[in-house]
Amino acid sequence: MRTNICAVTLVVAVACWTSAAAQSVKHIQTKEAGIASAVWVGDMLYVSGQLPSPVTPADRAKGTPAAYGNTQIQAESVFGKIQTLLKEQGLGMGDVVMMRVYMAADPAMDNTLDFAGMNAAYAKFFGTADQPNKPARSTFQVAALVAAGALLEVEVQAARSSPSAFTQEQATAGQRAYANTCATCHMPDLRGSSDAPPLADANFMSSWGAKTTKDLLEYMSAAMPAGGPSLDAGTYASIAAYILESNGAEAGARALSVSTVATIRDLMRSAR
Repeated sequence: MRTNICAVTLVVAVACWTSAAAQSVKHIQTKEAGIASAVWVGDMLYVSGQLPSPVTPADRAKGTPAAYGNTQIQAESVFGKIQTLLKEQGLGMGDVVMMRVYMAADPAMDNTLDFAGMNAAYAKFFGTADQPNKPARSTFQVAALVAAGALLEVEVQAARSSPSAFTQEQATAGQRAYANTCATCHMPDLRGSSDAPPLADANFMSSWGAKTTKDLLEYMSAAMPAGGPSLDAGTYASIAAYILESNGAEAGARALSVSTVATIRDLMRSAR
């Protein structure tokens, strides 16, 4: 029995390790800093805890410490720093999926936490008309933070969403339209024929991977079907969505149209 348990444990451990090993890791750091400001693990960005910037820097000559302001001022500073860091990585506050807030008591408030002040700052960055997303969040009270006078530190995890350029409704409609207008030449499985090029797998990606969805739609609108352009714009977009999905792209909330410009290779799961 013990041997079987050990064997199962080993299999599970190897499976977990293999999954973790398959993810790319990138450290966002400088030579001068002791830690990374953030670390990419696959499509997840782990951001180190951010402290507020002082309103008035310390003056060593005068012997005066840095002044950081009240909790709300500090929180706005911290969230602003996080927003800037995320932007540098191609993300926004709406991509934050987990937040941990570490708060110290404010001496100016009888040594109590100014939770309302923190939330007032938080509400300027999350759950707004321009940025409606809110992260999962935990808040902890701590005795003190590493910077004397700082009242809070915030760390976040942000997720890079899979890029998408079409909806599932478009892809489903495109499959039907493809069967009715394109399958005779390009074959039902999109493998192509002597009369028409393949629209799937390596051959398609070799020809179209570096081009955009706009290029694809413009080509289809000018050259398909074989008898000459005869479909409306919506049908062309739906067929293109089906072709993209068949090559590994994922559907999303945004509908494909002639104004959509996305590099086809970037939409594919295998490219991420």
